Amino acid sequence: MEENTLEFIKEKMINQMRYNKQIYSLNEILSVVYTLDFSGNKKVSISGLDPFLSEFGIFLSSHEVSTLLKYIKKDQTSISVQKFSEIFKIETPQQLINKCSEVFGKLSQGNNSIPIEELWRKCNLRKHPLVTIFGRKPDYAKKKLEEGINFSAVGGNSINLKEFIELHKNMYALLPPDNQKYFLNLIPEMWGVA
Repeated sequence: MEENTLEFIKEKMINQMRYNKQIYSLNEILSVVYTLDFSGNKKVSISGLDPFLSEFGIFLSSHEVSTLLKYIKKDQTSISVQKFSEIFKIETPQQLINKCSEVFGKLSQGNNSIPIEELWRKCNLRKHPLVTIFGRKPDYAKKKLEEGINFSAVGGNSINLKEFIELHKNMYALLPPDNQKYFLNLIPEMWGVA
């Protein structure tokens, strides 16, 4: 029962972040978390949780905050950035791994990585989920995709399969559940290999 409640709270927080702060991916959550004042220790005090959540556009009932605190563990006095971000993490669905592997194989033509420059040449921003699902403009989608690539591609100039999957997982994780299957079908179109 409590796990379902936590899932409900997670979904509520995602929806509020999406609509109140235009946060559409896990890496955006982390970007916002890292810009908040943590007194240099990358933590926020439990007593400061309400202002912390409101910074994300999240407003929860006292019961929901209590449930969230149980997940965080009541005996702690602060929450780390890592622990907060884990609330939103998902296991990578096999269908997403398969679709990303298929698309990556076509894009990379058998190589272990794809130059970021080549990735941009193939990209069709009109098929990005921010445009097709949320009705945002392609320029906005490009900005968010650049942030996602910079977050996921640790090699800098290229992206490997693991990073490519992570990039798409970060987008997939915050989609409404009824749009997740649609997103899987968008991936080849977004990268011009449909």
